[in-house]
Amino acid sequence: MSEFVVEVKDLAVHFGRAGRFGSGRVVKAVDGVSLELKRGQTLGLVGESGCGKSTLIRSLFGLTPVTRGSIEVFGKDITASSRSERKRLGTQMQMVFQDPYSALDPRMTVHEIVAEPLRIAGRYDAKAVAELLDRVGVSAEMAQRKPSEFSGGQRQRVGIARALALKPEVLVLDEPVSALDVSIQAQILNLLAELQNELQLAYLFVSHDLAVVRHIADEVAVMYLGRIVERGPKNDLFTAPRHPYTRSLLASAPVARPGAARTKHALAGEPPDAANPPSGCTFRTRCPIPRDRCAAESPALSTDTAHSAACFFPDVAAREMATV
Repeated sequence: MSEFVVEVKDLAVHFGRAGRFGSGRVVKAVDGVSLELKRGQTLGLVGESGCGKSTLIRSLFGLTPVTRGSIEVFGKDITASSRSERKRLGTQMQMVFQDPYSALDPRMTVHEIVAEPLRIAGRYDAKAVAELLDRVGVSAEMAQRKPSEFSGGQRQRVGIARALALKPEVLVLDEPVSALDVSIQAQILNLLAELQNELQLAYLFVSHDLAVVRHIADEVAVMYLGRIVERGPKNDLFTAPRHPYTRSLLASAPVARPGAARTKHALAGEPPDAANPPSGCTFRTRCPIPRDRCAAESPALSTDTAHSAACFFPDVAAREMATV
């Protein structure tokens, strides 16, 4: 049996784009991504808007056709499984959405919202619903209220309870705290940590907020223009990033302490057109240290080390993009 609860292998999701004169172009929204997630582990996935994070998430749930590769959930490839098998595997992996208000039906009570997955599965149990709500910090007196009567943090607690209703082992969390105040963010992150410790849940935590990812993740994968460009243990990646894109992301993040050291190479420019990416390394047009080789060859992400980067010159990046 695989040690991974989710294993994505060489996943590609490509979309066709019609040209003015009928000649089509291909948008490589996800292009050769491989990821692994262990039980009880949190993998943070970061990157700018448009880098392919959302498409990757949709493919995990079968909402986007896969061009190439496989997605194994508990050893079963959902891209090659029957509809009934995908449905069964789907109960083991659930989603927590970014906007806790739009994700909840405003016409239903909180009890009904959390109970809905159980009803659909023919497993409704009023006591189980009450226990779920209590576990996430929603009292029994509030269970008959509707989402409009709740704060953003309370609504996200309800969303988490709903995601846990079918007892999944994997949660995919799409920017779960980005719509919340900082103090409420901390409460939700602490709740997620408690639930993970109690239930040994695996989290794929998708966010643009590097500080949040640093707080909750065990490992981090950095995505740029459809590819993973760096992957490693959290502490290694944040203290000694090896890819220029990661360094630039960290340099662009807000600095909490005035006068704190940061790199001088903040991220500049906009990502290139995904339908017409640069040759070689797709980051080279924004990279502060490009070399001739970067235009001629596409660097691969090595798989033989715990901390790896898709860059030909990581040592140059470390030296020339040092803190100032």
